[in-house]
Amino acid sequence: MTDTVESKPWYREPWPWIVMSGPALAVVASFASAYVAVHGADPVIDEDYYQRGLHVNVELARARQATELQVSSDLQISGVRRGDEIRVQLRAAQALKDTALRIRLVQDGRPLSERSAVLGRVPGATGELNYFGQWLQAPDDALTLASGRWRVLIEGADWRLEGPASSVVHLAAD
Repeated sequence: MTDTVESKPWYREPWPWIVMSGPALAVVASFASAYVAVHGADPVIDEDYYQRGLHVNVELARARQATELQVSSDLQISGVRRGDEIRVQLRAAQALKDTALRIRLVQDGRPLSERSAVLGRVPGATGELNYFGQWLQAPDDALTLASGRWRVLIEGADWRLEGPASSVVHLAAD
């Protein structure tokens, strides 16, 4: 009754290899990941990041100045194509000496769709500061005020207002 069972050495059996293949595959993948991490490092996106940080601080100071001056505006935009008219009426707690304003219309996520203009001061009623101009730098595309979310930036010599844009906008410093 003695049956002899022929046994093969362990390395000739399939099950040890199947069991060891999972950890071995994890070790190989970790070495591949380490190689990619060391040799494929991301470059610095902006070489002058420090200067950009300083510029952000200047912009924040200009926004604070608008708050201190209690600057508010009513903005009328006839469109966003080159030559379309822009009118701005400003009010402030203190007298503003700006003879010209810079206005930019920016659409987040689409830097090539930016519009900009310099508005000149026009005579108005006592205490009113009226500015008028047209979009100068505007690509010839089919964008309108209804196509996407626009932000408007109105900048004087030492202050800045920013907010969402529509056909008629009222901006006030926070």
